[in-house]
Amino acid sequence: MDIRARDLDESLHRAALAAGREGPDAEPAAAERDEDLYRRWALDTAAAGTEPAPAEAVRALDDPDLAALLIESARERGGAPARLVVEEAHRRLAAPDTAGAALAQALAAELLQGDTASEDESGGVPPEARAVIDLLAGRGGAAAATALLALLVHDLPAVRREAGIALGRSGAAAADALIRALRRTEDPDLRVTLAEALAHAPRGPGVAAALRSAWEALPPGSRWPLAGALGAYGDPEFAPLLRAEAAAASGRRAWARCRIALFQMGQPAGTAAPPALAREDPEWAADLAAGARELLGAGLEAQAADWVQEGLEALSRQERADPGAVDWYAREQLLELDDRLSGRGTGPRLTRYRDYTYGALHYYGALRAGEVRQVLALAGLTPPPEEELWPALEADPRLRVFPGRVCALSGVERVDLILEHREETGLAPALVSLRTMALAARGLAHLAWTAQEEEAADRLLGLLPEALAQPERIARLQMAMRGAEDALTAFRQWLEEAIHQGLAMGDTLKQAMVDLWNHTARWELFGHSPWAAGEILSLGRAQAGEDEPGSAPPGPRRLRARLRRRR
Repeated sequence: MDIRARDLDESLHRAALAAGREGPDAEPAAAERDEDLYRRWALDTAAAGTEPAPAEAVRALDDPDLAALLIESARERGGAPARLVVEEAHRRLAAPDTAGAALAQALAAELLQGDTASEDESGGVPPEARAVIDLLAGRGGAAAATALLALLVHDLPAVRREAGIALGRSGAAAADALIRALRRTEDPDLRVTLAEALAHAPRGPGVAAALRSAWEALPPGSRWPLAGALGAYGDPEFAPLLRAEAAAASGRRAWARCRIALFQMGQPAGTAAPPALAREDPEWAADLAAGARELLGAGLEAQAADWVQEGLEALSRQERADPGAVDWYAREQLLELDDRLSGRGTGPRLTRYRDYTYGALHYYGALRAGEVRQVLALAGLTPPPEEELWPALEADPRLRVFPGRVCALSGVERVDLILEHREETGLAPALVSLRTMALAARGLAHLAWTAQEEEAADRLLGLLPEALAQPERIARLQMAMRGAEDALTAFRQWLEEAIHQGLAMGDTLKQAMVDLWNHTARWELFGHSPWAAGEILSLGRAQAGEDEPGSAPPGPRRLRARLRRRR
């Protein structure tokens, strides 16, 4: 990921402050000189767009390490990869313990706390973050411990966890600091991070007592986030606490966390069975998927496989009853886990990548490289590496890949017009749907659209392949939308206001799109066309003893045929 030059400037400035090079105690002349050099380097060269003009002056700084960092980042300004800057910080970390090395440590921590380290695709620690944490852990000392402590509030959970482990292993002094912080904090997330860090500290009565105190300070049923810390500590005396929490768990993820901790200790799981799926909770599928993923990561494959199959079967029944209520994101996570457990490789995932991209293009018209990955992530899939994704998309006859890795449907010619229109109106994945707006504005005959709305819809439809506006597709979309009057009314009200206000974005837009998405659009984007959605509804009515108004109930042969089509 690239770092903007401005971000580098701010990081260097804050790092210098942290290392004590600037501040109220600094010499006025030195502070003025440094400020002048900093201003000339950060502002003048940015305006000129050339090599850093004050490079010679920067070399005259008293601290050669700071000078080297300034020159290196100046050479890379305008899009310096985080990797290059962090590598420079690594090089300084390996130097003797001087003021420059302390500055490099502060800079490394500053880089990690900014936007320069993004979570990797599997949810783990980014490579540059891993390298910095390893170097800080290997270096030791107060400066390294301070940098690791700062990382305990990092945005990425994986970075927080690894920094905490490194800090806990750094010695008894760090353990005492962690115990004091654990007793003071009221933040639940920080409490978990501190407990997990303390679990990797040298064993002692103070550490065990602090972990037990943190556990007992929470009510039963809400202690499970600390189970990982008890499991990492590994004291069998904590096993009864974990079994009791597993018995009190109301969700699968909570039960899984306790089960994993007992497994790490080598202790039996006890008699508490996993809680039943709480179907009344809209997050039940996501909770189940998260628990299954943690079980698989801990090596409990048999339990994870049972949960995955249970979840997929429950979602299949829910889909037949009410497709709009299905959590498609959790469904995709379960399917991905099923692929891993069954050893099917990447074939099924590649098929879903192509299908979801195809469905999304019906809505957005065209997708750039980053937007394709965003759509896949929204669908619950782990976006694959670029070298795996784009050959699969290019091989799909339904799709067309334009230069610059812009993906559109095979019938699209003027992809530039679609992208231009989206940029002008602010349309982006996860916010609004080109096709839903266009078809809803033009195709829902029972709603009285104004001439201005029709004109706006025609403009949108003109940018998309003509086949998407076929009357049959619109009619089937209407059929799929039947029974969703509240969602359609909210969407129509927003559309009417948005067209008059220039498609302004806001909470009203998001809520209306969520309502409509849950009833119709989501079905097609996540594997169901509007007519397939209508078939699902029809099949559900047939199974309930109902059918289309004015039609005879289906016989067994018709019903079996529908079931075969659904499969």
